[in-house]
Amino acid sequence: WHGEIIPAMLNPYFTYLTSHQLTHLPYGPCSCGNSHDLSLLVVYFDKVQDLKLSICKCQPASTQLIALGLFPSTPMRPSLAVSISLLEFNRQCFLQLPPNVSGWCAAVETFLKTRPFASSSIVSVLVLYAVI
Repeated sequence: WHGEIIPAMLNPYFTYLTSHQLTHLPYGPCSCGNSHDLSLLVVYFDKVQDLKLSICKCQPASTQLIALGLFPSTPMRPSLAVSISLLEFNRQCFLQLPPNVSGWCAAVETFLKTRPFASSSIVSVLVLYAVI
C-alpha cells in the first residue's frame, strides 16, 4: 500500500474529488499489451452491482476504481469495491456515534452538507427519512 498503491491513487482521487460525476475512466485502453479482465462486486448506497475492468501493470485496478469514486478492498486484485461516498457517510456516523436518533440525524446532516442536496436542519432530515 505505502510504496506504490497509495501514491498511484492520489491523482485519480483528486480528479474524482473535483468531478464527482465520473461515469467512465479518464484514460483510454492500455498500450502495454498485458491487460486482463477483472470482475468485482461494487457496493453503492442504493445498489450492489458487478463491474468488469481491464487491468494491467500500467493501469491497476486500484487506480481505475479510485477514478470512478470507488475504494478497492485490496491493493492488487480486489474482488469488492465500495463507493467513497458510502465510506464518507460511515465515517460521519462513527464520528457522531451516540446510539440515538439525534446523533444519527447529526451524522446524516453533516454528510449531506457536503453534497448538493444539503438539508437546512435536523427536522428536514427526520422528515426525509420518515417519508422513506
